[in-house]
Amino acid sequence: MRTHGPPTPVPATIRPSDTLVSVRVSETARLACVAVGFPRPIVQWYRKSKQLPQRSARYATLGDFTLAIRNVTLEDEGIYMCRAYNYHGDPAVLKVSLSVLPSSPSSSRPAWRRRRRGHHSS
Repeated sequence: MRTHGPPTPVPATIRPSDTLVSVRVSETARLACVAVGFPRPIVQWYRKSKQLPQRSARYATLGDFTLAIRNVTLEDEGIYMCRAYNYHGDPAVLKVSLSVLPSSPSSSRPAWRRRRRGHHSS
């Protein structure tokens, strides 16, 4: 008869998710990092090789390891790295690219709208 011992450790892995996120200026960006393993992985977010704070005025790591960036600016655009580890196996890494769009889509009107003035009907 087999007895149950402690649970078997499982190295941290990151499930596939969106690696390209687009938001408009002043919106909140949410970059997903679905990390699993046993024990539960520790997740850290990085940008330009610097670790981001778990919680600050603009950054927050949510319970599911999603990085929320409040009030996005054009300077926030770039590559973010999620690193998950639990001391069993190598860390898992996911890179997410954040694309920041201008705040208002109506700021550039298509040229075809301006040409209707000269239209004559017979």
